[in-house]
Amino acid sequence: MVKGTVIGARSMTQPATPIGAFAWMILATSDMVAASAFYRKMFGWNDVETPITRLLVNDDGPVAAIVEHRSYKSIRKEPLNWLPLVRVASAADMCARFEQLGGAVLIAPQNTDFGHAAVVRGITGEAIGVWETPMEAGRAPVLMDPEVCGWFELVTPEPESAIPFYRAAFGWRIADEGGYTFVGDSRGHFGGIVKLQGDWEDYAFLAAIGRARGEKLKVPPHWMPFFNVDDCDAFVDRAEANGAVVNSRTEPLHAVGLFAVLRDPQGVYFSVLAKR
Repeated sequence: MVKGTVIGARSMTQPATPIGAFAWMILATSDMVAASAFYRKMFGWNDVETPITRLLVNDDGPVAAIVEHRSYKSIRKEPLNWLPLVRVASAADMCARFEQLGGAVLIAPQNTDFGHAAVVRGITGEAIGVWETPMEAGRAPVLMDPEVCGWFELVTPEPESAIPFYRAAFGWRIADEGGYTFVGDSRGHFGGIVKLQGDWEDYAFLAAIGRARGEKLKVPPHWMPFFNVDDCDAFVDRAEANGAVVNSRTEPLHAVGLFAVLRDPQGVYFSVLAKR
């Protein structure tokens, strides 16, 4: 673990992630030190302590922030999770927009290491973050390395409600292509929306999330991040050897690539994706 904020050269010069695109991640966990050790070993990241929180970083700059789940009263009933954040021009304005569109605000905008962040809930019940990271003179804002996380998928029982909601909230391009609903912008696809099926209640991790929130619905709506890997099978084997639980071994994600779903040693679920 390294003290002080460390920002790689790439994050200082790379083009800014557009407004409306996923640009940051927060890991809400029960054990920040143990979680950091696991992800550092699995992905080769480092751990940096800042005045506000801890960061996971790679050679190109910050990857994500780590927070202690129980320190936030408003999300204590939420499961431990990886929370993706969308870059917005104004966190306060986007919170108001979510409420106007039928969503809700879980955590009002607050200062972070690199800007203002808030946690909101979409119209079908899923949590998602919004992040306002201002431009600084002569450089792009500090953002997640775009090569780290290759896909973001919303699982919801009501995609017919979620689709117009996110179009209106973020201006996303959302369309069905070959039986899968892709989400993207002018740069291309960066995620998808899938309908929550009844038989998904057999998935242990989804049932656990439902119980954690005290809801009758065993499988709550959620956003799932997919971290890029070169070899899905090899990663799964290594993760299992390092204390992770494998929920779903390698499966195809339509034309995107091969993915697997895992649970880290602290119980946080995440996916990995080997793109085609």
